[in-house]
Amino acid sequence: MRNGTFWIAAAAVGIAFVVLTRLFFTNEYYFFAAYVVLQYVVLSTAWNILGGYTGYINSAPARSSRSAPTVRRCCTRCRR
Repeated sequence: MRNGTFWIAAAAVGIAFVVLTRLFFTNEYYFFAAYVVLQYVVLSTAWNILGGYTGYINSAPARSSRSAPTVRRCCTRCRR
């Protein structure tokens, strides 16, 4: 499948998805819940891009119990 054909097919599937969900889900809660999730996806992607360009330390591995001591040691060495 060529690149242009892919985007046309993806747009058609997206439009069909929106139309079908508007027909079958009349409760507005699903729309607003999906909208909030989409906002967080965009916000986290933007933060990831800006953090990569500015050199922020990725603190995501510190949340797992296995790598937390290693990250703490690394951050302690950087502060000295």
